[in-house]
Amino acid sequence: MAKWRAGRRRGYRGYANVRLELGGRFKQTEIAGSLYAGYATGPSWASIIATYGALRYDVNRVVPIGITLQDNKGNTDGSDISLAVQGGHEFRSGGFTHGPVIGLTLQRVKVDGFTESGSFTSLAFGSQARDSVISALGYKASVDLGPFRPFAQIVWNHEHASTDRLVRASLTTIDAPGYEMPGVKLGRDWGTTTLGTALKLTSGFTGLASVSAQIGQTGVTGYGGRIGLNYAIR
Repeated sequence: MAKWRAGRRRGYRGYANVRLELGGRFKQTEIAGSLYAGYATGPSWASIIATYGALRYDVNRVVPIGITLQDNKGNTDGSDISLAVQGGHEFRSGGFTHGPVIGLTLQRVKVDGFTESGSFTSLAFGSQARDSVISALGYKASVDLGPFRPFAQIVWNHEHASTDRLVRASLTTIDAPGYEMPGVKLGRDWGTTTLGTALKLTSGFTGLASVSAQIGQTGVTGYGGRIGLNYAIR
């Protein structure tokens, strides 16, 4: 029997603290809302999630000059729009469920231009935009323990969109023409492992907590966590 479900998530807040290879770091804060719908027929299922997020960046770029370290600080805003489609098939044995997972995520991230301050090495950066098309193929398993449903998932991801883009910058201490430089190129393939649990709170509300690690991507090592609350409209 086929079954639809729909819902919304409110008040999602994300936070990332990223260290830069040459020194310094940037902090990203995101407040986002999502709409989702799901469809199930027998052991097969599919879901779609649309998300809009407001981004805030606080940057501290450190430039080594001789024996000194020059701090360059700035902040700016941005936006994150994404659409994720995922599906799979479940094999059940008692309270144990497992099966393959496949997905596709479309994303566009925009960052407003900003100007650093703090030293003679400070720069002004133009606005930036990056498009992403990521496919995912993996496997997921879960165990039904009453209100708790622990799960584990491992997925291999591939970036299909072009990673070639230019960033425009200019000096702030002297009048000089701006220049363009290539954005950082990251690996196009990587794995993601996730461990977590769902918790049924009421007939409509479900809580979620998970931790994840990103592995195998050139230039990136990532760890994260997530706490969420979902409400199903029946």
